[in-house]
Amino acid sequence: MLYYQPQYCSETGKLIGLEALLRLRYNDKIHGPTFLEDFSAAGMTASIDRWVVDQAMKDMTEWQKDDLTLCKVSINLAAESLLSDEVIAYIIQKLSGYPVVIEITESSYIQNLSSAKRAISKLRTAGFQIAIDDFGSGYSSLSMLSQLDADIVKLDRQFLQNISSEQGRILYLAVSSALCDLGFSVVAEGVETYEELTFVRQCNIDCVQGYYYEPAMTKADTQSILLLHTQKQRTSQPIHH
Repeated sequence: MLYYQPQYCSETGKLIGLEALLRLRYNDKIHGPTFLEDFSAAGMTASIDRWVVDQAMKDMTEWQKDDLTLCKVSINLAAESLLSDEVIAYIIQKLSGYPVVIEITESSYIQNLSSAKRAISKLRTAGFQIAIDDFGSGYSSLSMLSQLDADIVKLDRQFLQNISSEQGRILYLAVSSALCDLGFSVVAEGVETYEELTFVRQCNIDCVQGYYYEPAMTKADTQSILLLHTQKQRTSQPIHH
C-alpha cells in the first residue's frame, strides 16, 4: 500500500507536498520498505514501480473527485526503472497532467549518469519535476553539484544529525546555500525537533519533511490533511465583488 509523508513550508507551516512511500501489510502489521531488496533480487522492481504509479494516480484522481486541492506528490523511482524506456513511457502516459515529482536516489543518478540524464530529460520535457533524494548519504562530491539535472535536492538527515557541532552546522549551511545559489529547491529531510527546524529556517530552506510534523500516514489520514489544506486555501482567497 502507499503511505504519504507531508512536506511543509518551514516558515508558514503550509502543506506544500506529499511523498508517496511504499508499505507492506502482512499479518495485520505494517512493514517499511526493507522488503524492496527481495523484490529487486527477484527482478520485480519495475513491476513494483508501475504499481506505485497506478496507485498514486488512483489516489490523486479520487482526491480530485472529492474536490480537494492537490499539492505536489513525489514518487520514488528505482535505478532499474529509471533506465527502462518502458517504465519512463508508462510514467509519462499515466501521470502527465498531475503535479508529480519523480525522486531518484543520488547513488542511482551518479552510477548511471549519462543514461539517467537521458531519462530525466524525457520526464522533464513531459512536465515532471525531478528530485535527487538522500543527497549527502555517501556518494556526494562537490564537483558534481553543477551537473545535477534536477529541480529539487533533498538533503539527507545524515547532514542534520551533525549540527550539534559547529563544523556540522557550517557544512549544512554551506551545502544548502550552494544548492540554492545553483537554482535548486532544497528539501530538509528528517527534521525531528524544534531545534532542527529552527536551524533549517536559518539556512533559508523553505521545504521541510520529517517526524517533527508528521510520519508517513495512511491514505485516509492524508485525505484529512488535504481537506484541511483545501479549506485553508479557500478561506485565504480574497473575495471579489
